[in-house]
Amino acid sequence: MKRVYQKDYSDWPEYYYQYQLTLAKDHYIPYLINNDVSLSNISIIDVGCGNGGFISAFPDTSNKTGIEIKEFPWKDLKNSTFQVHNVLTQDNSKFIKKYDLVIIRDVIEHIDLKYKEVFINTIKSFLKENGKILVTFPPYFSPFGLHQQVLMKSFLKKIPFLSILPFSFIRILCLLFENKETLKHLEEISQSRMTIKNFNSIIKGLNLKISNKEYFLVRPSHEIRYGFKMRKACFSNFPVIRELFVLGTSYIIEKK
Repeated sequence: MKRVYQKDYSDWPEYYYQYQLTLAKDHYIPYLINNDVSLSNISIIDVGCGNGGFISAFPDTSNKTGIEIKEFPWKDLKNSTFQVHNVLTQDNSKFIKKYDLVIIRDVIEHIDLKYKEVFINTIKSFLKENGKILVTFPPYFSPFGLHQQVLMKSFLKKIPFLSILPFSFIRILCLLFENKETLKHLEEISQSRMTIKNFNSIIKGLNLKISNKEYFLVRPSHEIRYGFKMRKACFSNFPVIRELFVLGTSYIIEKK
């Protein structure tokens, strides 16, 4: 996969757009195609689309919708519409049974624990009869499952497994070396912790089926952003080990 360097772009939004586009084009579109997900002339919705780079990589023959909880500098893309929308607090009737593919890329780990099942059940309602859901997330107890590498500014951003510490200790560390804004974001991740076990339990409880899954020691996104070669995990049958050492997951979900 091609690496994307922030220094090559005039601002962060353009860099992030190109990063998302490359991630979809080089990894996730081939992943979907290899698992018999047709992308020809379909309707797609990207829930938590950021500034739209990921969905823009899909074929122009697709009818593409991107939704986010806040405004982004969206490009005017062919066959694509973008809007501010919160699926947990707003009316979703215009999305019901409209999509062949729903994308939830690195979103579910930001949804509060008490709303996760409602969120996924709502996403399920967006599917046409034979529709599929693409879900990715970093497990909470993995080395950087607290998102410290992105949220923190001090040396703490490089320290793995902060998520296994009591949050009271994380709070002290933030007061010493970070700031209240960082603490606020870390609290959100902690309150929204997404583990592989919990995700599998929710999917089963909602009568959904996992048609394919991949676990990564090095995520595809890490290869594109940092230059580390993507590596799949080979210990997925050991629950405790995978929660700690799987840095990323990909799932294709469908109705039973």
